[in-house]
Amino acid sequence: MATTVRSALLRISGRPRLCVSPKFLSSHDCAALVATCAPDALRAADVNVRVDVTGNSAEIPIRISSLLEKLATRIEQTLGLSNQLRDSLRLRTYTEGEGHPPHIDTHRIAGHELMATAIVCLDAPILGGETVFIDAADGPIQEA
Repeated sequence: MATTVRSALLRISGRPRLCVSPKFLSSHDCAALVATCAPDALRAADVNVRVDVTGNSAEIPIRISSLLEKLATRIEQTLGLSNQLRDSLRLRTYTEGEGHPPHIDTHRIAGHELMATAIVCLDAPILGGETVFIDAADGPIQEA
């Protein structure tokens, strides 16, 4: 995973400020990260995976894999931001029929507030899996 080249951000909405980076990771990088985040690998690393109606979620310590460290660095470089709580990355996985209800990403941890969300899709679904921004200025935006 190359971390020295800043991926291009293409703005697709001004409100909310929404950008995509189509060539952010290669298929090889995605496959390696999927293996790193597989249930057996997470159990071996003693990572707690929560399971509920919104799918599986976990805070994965980036220290368990150099790939996760590189991914965190790549996200920071692409966004031009520094993560003050760079201990973990949040993983969410869904199976058929699961999903997250409409929400606004807000978090406050150790006195720090969330200022940006980076969504990295490692394994594209065959059908569904969209994120919909219903209140976008020019009408709903759907990203698969």
